[in-house]
Amino acid sequence: MKNLKNRFWSKVIKTSNCWEWDDYTGGKGYGRFYVNGRKYLAHRFAFELEYGKIPEGLCVLHHCDNPSCVRLDHLFLGTIADNNRDSAMKGRNFLAIGESNGNSKLTNKDILQIKRLHNQNGMIYKQLAKRFNVHHHTIGNIISGRNWKHL
Repeated sequence: MKNLKNRFWSKVIKTSNCWEWDDYTGGKGYGRFYVNGRKYLAHRFAFELEYGKIPEGLCVLHHCDNPSCVRLDHLFLGTIADNNRDSAMKGRNFLAIGESNGNSKLTNKDILQIKRLHNQNGMIYKQLAKRFNVHHHTIGNIISGRNWKHL
């Protein structure tokens, strides 16, 4: 365990404010730490090193709002609701819908065209899926209004 702690903390740069994870981070800036092929979020791993297992259903939140920070006094436990509330209070609660969502393959123009081709021209889901390079379930969710409700 001592070697594991040493390996973990050797990947941290301690500044006067945050303790920055100085190894691999994911797309949102959260540190990643690997033990025996298993991936851990660095801030959660730091919390568990100091305080023990995180109770089921709880998140490790940051007072500092810095995802790469692993400084123990910057971390605290909370529920998903606490995390959402904290995010909203810090102005990070942006819900990316439609083409503003970075994962979207389709544009607003594509959606309008899909709806028109289906409703006016009778194109079936599989034809539309092939044409727009998405799964036919995606087309079904668009046509039914489950996705892209804003258009």
